[in-house]
Amino acid sequence: MELLAWRVNAQAFARTVYCIERLGAISPSPSRIQTRVPDVTRALLRGGFLGGLLLCSGAAVAQDFRSVADAAAILYDAPSTKAQKLFVLSRDYPVEIVVKLEGWTKVRDDTGEFAWIENHQLSERRMVLVKSSGAEARHSASDAAALAFTAEKGVVLEFLQLSAGWVKVRHPDGAVGFIKVSQLWGV
Repeated sequence: MELLAWRVNAQAFARTVYCIERLGAISPSPSRIQTRVPDVTRALLRGGFLGGLLLCSGAAVAQDFRSVADAAAILYDAPSTKAQKLFVLSRDYPVEIVVKLEGWTKVRDDTGEFAWIENHQLSERRMVLVKSSGAEARHSASDAAALAFTAEKGVVLEFLQLSAGWVKVRHPDGAVGFIKVSQLWGV
């Protein structure tokens, strides 16, 4: 596992250096920084390069989404039931997994808020949230396909499959259709 993590971070490091060179922030020879780079950027490149690398290395890892398993799940500001209770999420609400600890998972919701949830309150069932008003689900992954149903903003749908910019989803009523990725959160 550690070897795989090192490989991913090494690849992210190589991509980060390549991107910085392409932007002209450093010369192909990393030993000298070009004079047109502002002082703030130069300081970041010198002092914060490792932090930037760690931040950028997350881009190499795919996002992981789950949904709430319980009818009502309490989310906390720290991984403890004694921590401050922040809010409650209902069953099937999608969340992005940020980090997992023993018994707890740090998640991000569709608003960008971070909180902690007990692991047993998460389901493997993948759900998505409609983020645009009147999202049109089509019978196939095409704008020209017939309309299957329309979903309003905030409706939770079951994720079935990703297909070239479209997501095959199932409505709680049982209807199945394809909605554009840009209209959904949790993909």
